[in-house]
Amino acid sequence: MITPGVFRTYVYPIKMPGAGRQVTLAVIGDIHWGVTLFSKETWDRLKRWVKRQENLHILWMGDYIDLASSSERNAIALAARTVHDQNASRLLEPGLADTISFCKELDWIHQYAEFVGFIEGNHYAIVPDEARDEDLQIISAAQTTTELMCKRYNVPYLGTEALINFQFDYQGGVISRKWYAHHGAGAGATPGGSLNRVAKMRETMEADVYVMGHNHDKGVWSGQILTMHPSTQKIVDKNITFIRSGSFLKSREDGQSSYNSDAARGALSLGWSFIRYSASRPQFDGVRTSLLEAEPGFVS
Repeated sequence: MITPGVFRTYVYPIKMPGAGRQVTLAVIGDIHWGVTLFSKETWDRLKRWVKRQENLHILWMGDYIDLASSSERNAIALAARTVHDQNASRLLEPGLADTISFCKELDWIHQYAEFVGFIEGNHYAIVPDEARDEDLQIISAAQTTTELMCKRYNVPYLGTEALINFQFDYQGGVISRKWYAHHGAGAGATPGGSLNRVAKMRETMEADVYVMGHNHDKGVWSGQILTMHPSTQKIVDKNITFIRSGSFLKSREDGQSSYNSDAARGALSLGWSFIRYSASRPQFDGVRTSLLEAEPGFVS
């Protein structure tokens, strides 16, 4: 697996609604748009879910189109060196066409949700310099199809991994939650192995939430560490959340070939994950304190 290997940092402000209302941060990835085993049923369920949400923000986690994987990009690059110049860019057109088709779906979702940004996966296409789509007004000044999507929705390209500082503005005070997101590496074939791979992200970056995709697993786990409260200097618990972002690619279908069948791999976990945040300002010992409560979950 080869990705661009880019690391980004980003500050994302969120204006919290009033008491009793929530903000939802969803993580969605490993869609693999454009292949036979893409789960349209799960995608349609996502669209219905998106429409029902209030104050929804989506962090996209990579592998939006299926074409092309690392090995496929290498094969395309090799073929491009052996064909006439006028045909070389045509080898890149299928990936661009899938991206344009996928963007039309994202346009609908964007009516109901804000996009935090796009993480790069290992499935993406290289964009030909002259690429342009008159309908969507996508003009190439980018290297990958993921960068094209970022330009279309005016959101940051978050590379393969990103440290995102979500700043929740509530009644004049700001509460920060840092998310460390990586498209993923390694398989993690068992539930324990999948969790351990995400938990190891703590060795790289200090954060409140650790998110990983890639292995098509889905789930939310929580843990705690002890830390010192900045005001009272007392030792308090700090919650840590680990997330696998899910998938939209079926592992098998009757009569269809797949690498999962070939390698005797298990079923894939269709769906997506999220955290809902709510803010309040309770009073303790005569002092009002801003609190941010998190309710993690996932949709199958």
